[in-house]
Amino acid sequence: MKGIIPPSCDPAASHVLAGLSCTPSDLVVTGLYLYDGGVFDVIKTLKPSGRGELEIMDVNNEYIRQGAMGYSVLDGYWSDAGTFESLLRAGVMVSKRG
Repeated sequence: MKGIIPPSCDPAASHVLAGLSCTPSDLVVTGLYLYDGGVFDVIKTLKPSGRGELEIMDVNNEYIRQGAMGYSVLDGYWSDAGTFESLLRAGVMVSKRG
């Protein structure tokens, strides 16, 4: 699942949206997360989503709410690689761009 940072927002003071088919910006949370030990306290407060799972974006949004989220904006391109088709697409993209 990818997260999208809403447009015209500082990600450190905003929120992350997940699972959208129409994206409000071109900034994507790619899934490299590093947390302190407080993450376990956050996890204890989570409720399962409509999919019946605890969502990492809920953890991220709690850290943003606390003012404890940091981020870096990376230049370049990104592709999901969670399925065979998207992994192939990512491989072709990398081979064309080097």
